[in-house]
Amino acid sequence: MDGCEDRALHAGLESIQDDRSNIKEKMQEIIDDLTEKLRRAETQLEEVTKEKNDAIEKCSEMEEHMSRLGLQNRETMNALSNSVEWGKG
Repeated sequence: MDGCEDRALHAGLESIQDDRSNIKEKMQEIIDDLTEKLRRAETQLEEVTKEKNDAIEKCSEMEEHMSRLGLQNRETMNALSNSVEWGKG
C-alpha cells in the first residue's frame, strides 16, 4: 500500500467512525425521548386508574343510596296502602 491508499483508508475509517458516533447520539436521543414518553404515559395511567377507582367507588355508593331509597319508597307505599285499606274498612 502506498501513502495515498493509507490516507484514503484512514479517511474512510474516520468517516465510518463519525457516522457511528452520529448514529449512537441519535439513537440515545430517541431512547431518551421514548423513555420520557413512557414515563409520562405511566403517570397518566396512574392518574386515570385513580380516577376510575374513585368513579367506581362513587358509583357503588350511589347504587347503595338508590337501593335504600327504593326500599324506603316501598315501605312508604306499603304504609300508604295499608292506611288506605284501613280507611275503607
